Amino acid sequence: LLPDAEFRDVGPLFRELRAVKSDEEIRRIRHAVKATEAAHKVFYQNVRPGMTGLDIESLYGSEHYRAGTRHEWMHIWLGIRGIEIECPDAAEVKAGEFVGIDVGCSYKHYTSDVCSMTAVGDPNPKIMSIHAAILRAYDATLEVVRPGTPVKQVYETGKLALEREGIENFIWFLGHGIGRDVHDEPYLDPGSKYVLEKNMPLALEFSIRDPELGPIAVEDNILVTADGYENLSTTSREMHFAPV
Repeated sequence: LLPDAEFRDVGPLFRELRAVKSDEEIRRIRHAVKATEAAHKVFYQNVRPGMTGLDIESLYGSEHYRAGTRHEWMHIWLGIRGIEIECPDAAEVKAGEFVGIDVGCSYKHYTSDVCSMTAVGDPNPKIMSIHAAILRAYDATLEVVRPGTPVKQVYETGKLALEREGIENFIWFLGHGIGRDVHDEPYLDPGSKYVLEKNMPLALEFSIRDPELGPIAVEDNILVTADGYENLSTTSREMHFAPV
C-alpha cells in the first residue's frame, strides 16, 4: 500500500525524549522511590538470621503493594553466595553476614531502583572498609551532578574516585536514568552523548564484587535540579545493622 515509503526505527529518539521528565512523571517516580524506601525501613527492623530470600521478597512485595505500587523485581545478595545467585530463594540469612537488596517498584508505570546493604550482627571489618570507600567515591561523584555537566564527565569522575580507593566497578556504567523503564536514558558511561539537564531522574549505582565477601553496592535515586541535585531517597547509602 505504501510502495515508496521508508520506515525507520525511532525507538532511540523516544528514549532520548524521555530522559527529561515532566512534573507528573517526577511525581510518580517520587512516589515509587518513597515506597521502596519505606519497604527498606521495614526490612531493617525485621531481618534476622534464618530469614530466607523468599521471606524477604514477600516482605518487600507486601510493603510495595501496601503503598499502592507494583512490586516489580528484586535482587538479593546473601554474602559470598550473592556473586552467583541473585534471585530470591530459600537460602537463609546467617549471623555475621551482610545482605544486599537491589529492588524496585512502579507507580503508574514509573519506577524506583534503590540498593541497600545490611549487616546482620557484627560485620566483617573488610566489608565496612570497602563500603566506606564506595561511599567516598559516591559523594565525590555527586559534586559534579548539575545541569550542563556532560554525562561522560560524571562517569569519569566516579571511575577516578573508585580508582583512588583501589576498587573497580563491576558493571560498565555508574548509573542510569529511571522512568517508564528501570534503565532509562541516560546511561552514565564513557561514551554517553548526553548532558545533564534539570528534571533528569537518575539511579547512581556503584557496585563491586569482592571474591571473598560477595557483592557490595550503593545505589540511590536522585533528581537533577536547576542548580544541582535532590536526593529522592535518603536512607539507603549507609550500612545498616540488624541485631542477631
